[in-house]
Amino acid sequence: MRHALCCISLMLGLASSLEAAFEHPEVGARAAGLGEAYVALAHDPEGVYWNPACLVDLPETSASFSYSYPFNLGELAGSCGCVAVSSHVGWLGAGILSYGFELYRETTLAFSYANAVRPGLSIGLNLKGNRLAIEDFGVGHTFALDVGCLAEVSERFHWAMAAWNLLGTHLADEPLGQTLTLGAAFCPAERLTLCIDARKDLERGLQIQGGAEYVLADYVRLRAGAGDAPTRFSCGIGID
Repeated sequence: MRHALCCISLMLGLASSLEAAFEHPEVGARAAGLGEAYVALAHDPEGVYWNPACLVDLPETSASFSYSYPFNLGELAGSCGCVAVSSHVGWLGAGILSYGFELYRETTLAFSYANAVRPGLSIGLNLKGNRLAIEDFGVGHTFALDVGCLAEVSERFHWAMAAWNLLGTHLADEPLGQTLTLGAAFCPAERLTLCIDARKDLERGLQIQGGAEYVLADYVRLRAGAGDAPTRFSCGIGID
């Protein structure tokens, strides 16, 4: 009961300053294992949330689902489902993300479009519908626009950018956070991938995340990551 009350107090605090609301939870196990240094590596359906430009590297149709249960607290649970398809006009994606519990819940519905403007360079756009529901406080809705780009400089080095809430939309007269992330991924060896992101919210300090992925054997990948503000570490095993 005590931890639930603490979670409610924390979430109501976030709601009073919505710059911290609708931030990316750990969407996808690979992103979480790599310390969320993922805007240059989101070549999966979760690119709908991390960087829509990365959708251009997907096969014709892909889908994913992820669920997180941090600190064994259901009040902080998050789930996300994404799908991406190739079409004659580019790549189209959609996703739905839910975070929180019955007293406080954030829900985001996203629609994405991505295309290659030239070999090795792609751009992507996200239109997001955000819904915040707080028991006894009501429900609010707003829209947000994200933009991303991906430059495949070589087979071993990719550079990316993602800007979230580009237009600086508001919810209940409070501004939502605006974030710019620059990222890079480098493969110094055939089985090793290194990645790093620099993320800056307009109202907060710079965050740095980094990660590494090693292909231990066919279909088995070892992952580790770290970040600051706040300091955190992660690791994981992927079966692909």
